[in-house]
Amino acid sequence: MACPPTPWKKPTGREAYCVPKEVRSVFDDQIATLRGQQSTLSASLRPKRIPVPVVLWIGVKPGSLSREDAQVAAASCETILDKFKITGAEVAFRESLFTRLAGPKLFNYQILGRNRRATSCTEGTGAIYLSDGRDSEKVYVLTARHAVFPPNTVPNELYDLILPGPQAFQSVFKSTMVKIRGDIIMVDLHNRELDALREREASVDNDGVEEERMVIEGNLRAMEASIKAINQFHDEVTKYWSEESQRVIGHIAYSPAITVGTGTKRYTEDWALIELDRNKIDWDKFRGNVIDLGTEIPILEIVSKMRPDPANPASFIYPLRGLLPVQGVITEDELRRPQMHDADGDPCLMVIKNGSATGTTIDRANGIKSFVRQHFPDGNHETSMEWAILGHGLWSRSFSAPGDSGAIIVDGEGRIGGLLTGGSGGTESTDVTYATPFYWLLEERIKTRFPNAHLYQPPA
Repeated sequence: MACPPTPWKKPTGREAYCVPKEVRSVFDDQIATLRGQQSTLSASLRPKRIPVPVVLWIGVKPGSLSREDAQVAAASCETILDKFKITGAEVAFRESLFTRLAGPKLFNYQILGRNRRATSCTEGTGAIYLSDGRDSEKVYVLTARHAVFPPNTVPNELYDLILPGPQAFQSVFKSTMVKIRGDIIMVDLHNRELDALREREASVDNDGVEEERMVIEGNLRAMEASIKAINQFHDEVTKYWSEESQRVIGHIAYSPAITVGTGTKRYTEDWALIELDRNKIDWDKFRGNVIDLGTEIPILEIVSKMRPDPANPASFIYPLRGLLPVQGVITEDELRRPQMHDADGDPCLMVIKNGSATGTTIDRANGIKSFVRQHFPDGNHETSMEWAILGHGLWSRSFSAPGDSGAIIVDGEGRIGGLLTGGSGGTESTDVTYATPFYWLLEERIKTRFPNAHLYQPPA
């Protein structure tokens, strides 16, 4: 049915709460066949499950759709569904805007900033490191083109890349000062705790004093070491990285114009390769392709989200030092038919990324590609296929935000699923993230220009 069996009614009364619904991903060959046949259904159309019926979720510009037009569109969708003998589905409309996720005021060690004269810089996230052939010494950083160039407005020239970008560099100093102030406060607290323990030693209440002293002294040493390391880092950054010319890590080697609905797969082509200056990298300490899971999300929370089925703990093993090795690529078949299952026994594909804006985030990938219509300032529009990442739960935060473009999205084994390029949602939020599948990007786009390109592996 195109409409739900029970029409929705606005809640009324003293406790007029809306029924909470959770978006879940769909992996269904029958619906995938339908989507392969129909290409002009909507501006942003994604079949989702919320959580039991399959929902054809249609995105429209805010304020652009009347109730009457929605009913006509839903009836048309019902006709298409009936043609393919798909029953029990519902149609839902949502107001959303597609946005490319580059941004200027972000901080992360992955930030890229383009060195341009008399214009502002765009900043985004570096994805992965690629090598140009087994015997080549060239190493590239892959990112989204619109993270280094405004879309289709700048020619493909050898611009320098700055790491971090201008806005991000200022954040370096602010963040180090905040960290030092916090550590100084903790040092003072631990010293006062030791003074209190000395007073307890002289009293009758001295049980456990020695054990407490060992813990506090260990914490005190850690804080003092942290202050020393951050001060050293601050001095080095001030001395060696304060000038933009000192922070040029490489140049844009190749970046084709952004195209939408590219090739037979109709994906978005939005990428750039930055050749690194080998003299700016300490290759003996370079870890290569890893995702830093960070410390903002507790380890237990990361593990529980990446292991949706408690009966299968091998689906994700928390990496040593929180550095998840990036290795391999998720195949086209597995993007549609994942081997992972959730606690209900349904197929699912949990993915993770670390971006400059939102840091480490975890969500569910959708098994059926989305049609996304992108509108341009001249009034034209184009439609592309995108790999969609959905909210993990009712209260989950956004998977991405402006500044995350260029990040890679991987599964629990570190296999690359896609390159993050955009998202959609309300005017100030992103609740669905879009990515270009990496199997296609590497094999059908990057390798047409760099036929020997492969994931960089540090020397053993």
